Amino acid sequence: FAIEPFLEARIGVLMPRDHPLANQTIVSIEQLSDQPFATLAQGQRWRDRLDECFGREGLVPTIGLQTTSTPVIQQLVRDGLGLGLVDLICGRLLPDENLAFVPLADERWITYAAIHPNGPKPVLAEQFVDHMCQFVENERESSSIAARNLRLI
Repeated sequence: FAIEPFLEARIGVLMPRDHPLANQTIVSIEQLSDQPFATLAQGQRWRDRLDECFGREGLVPTIGLQTTSTPVIQQLVRDGLGLGLVDLICGRLLPDENLAFVPLADERWITYAAIHPNGPKPVLAEQFVDHMCQFVENERESSSIAARNLRLI
């Protein structure tokens, strides 16, 4: 298989805009240690990342609610039922969204890549990556938060 990395997204915390930590430029795991999280179930990627981030500091996250769907996490955060560990691809903020994204102080980035069989790249795969890159560039141009937390490779 050929792996084509095209995007890096910084990990942060999604929270209601009126949350006491929402106006910070970064947030530490220690500051989050008493906050409830809405998260995926154990064994799912974002839950593993949450457990890893807290585990690095010798802490265990407080899990308020669990689901099997990342979009549901965003809705739970909107409803004030917990914070969500995400990046701006999985936790995209809409222009009038009542949510804030605050990056983790311990800077961590996720790499997104297209994976396709060896040999000539399928035309649709190339178009997909091109469209994703254009989408990310548009996000970066329209939002200073996206500009700081998403980068094309």
